[in-house]
Amino acid sequence: MKKTVVLIILCLTFQYSFGQNKNDFYTSFSESGIKHNLNFDKNNIVRISSIRRHMSPFYNLVGTYKKRGDSIYIKIQKINSLEVSKAKKFGFESFSEMELVLYANGSELIDPKNRTVYVTSRKLNRKKIKRQSIAFIDNKKYIYERLVTDGYGLIRREPRKNKSFDKALAEVLKNPDNYERTIIRGLTAYEKYGLIGINGVSIINKKN
Repeated sequence: MKKTVVLIILCLTFQYSFGQNKNDFYTSFSESGIKHNLNFDKNNIVRISSIRRHMSPFYNLVGTYKKRGDSIYIKIQKINSLEVSKAKKFGFESFSEMELVLYANGSELIDPKNRTVYVTSRKLNRKKIKRQSIAFIDNKKYIYERLVTDGYGLIRREPRKNKSFDKALAEVLKNPDNYERTIIRGLTAYEKYGLIGINGVSIINKKN
């Protein structure tokens, strides 16, 4: 009886880690800043696709995946020679015959080799993640709202004012050459600041 209960718990945990709800998908956040989507189906087929934009071209690749423990092993098909130039336009040429290993971290999937984190669309649509970002100016942390747009590029929400952040940024803009700026993205930002960091963390410090 105890063994049966343990097996049920393990199965539920496994499904939670990799469960993809209907109409849900994963979006990548990497240090390169180039994004793509991952969509897993129940037949062990995975599709890697470009981000859909209204009236913009779209590209996708197909592969297979297997779940083992807390990992997903992905194999992508070889890109047809006639499709290589198109794949390059989307930054997908490196995916040809690629093998990826993703590890579950809660509902996120981690690709340590390529320093990428994959986040579900449901989480990305949460207000805190969708709207907020972090910046550091002269070692002081600021949380500010970003401009929110839709797939048409139309503004859906204007950011709320953050007076202290606006004041600090205005000071930087008076003499931008006196400051150094670094942007942390992808897995590094996620590891340091959590989901709120996946949109990129700006670090601005005055030069010595």
